Amino acid sequence: MMTQRLKRWESPRRQGRNDKGKGGSARQRQLKKQTQMLRKKLQENQESDKRKDNQKRIDTLRRERTEILGSPRSLNLDSLRRLSQR
Repeated sequence: MMTQRLKRWESPRRQGRNDKGKGGSARQRQLKKQTQMLRKKLQENQESDKRKDNQKRIDTLRRERTEILGSPRSLNLDSLRRLSQR
């Protein structure tokens, strides 16, 4: 497929100049889908980063709690809270 050559008095055609048709051009649909997929991928990456950050925060809180209380296993703090309220 050869590219179309312009006459010296012609100017290049604008992209998206013919957007009022029924189906739209194939290139327009491709670009729309591409941006949609990139947006979706970006959202997924942001969500996974948030999950990782939350997990790190939980792990550090658990580690700090076990260091303070001196027990290697996680403790049930509800019973301690009930005792302190009496």
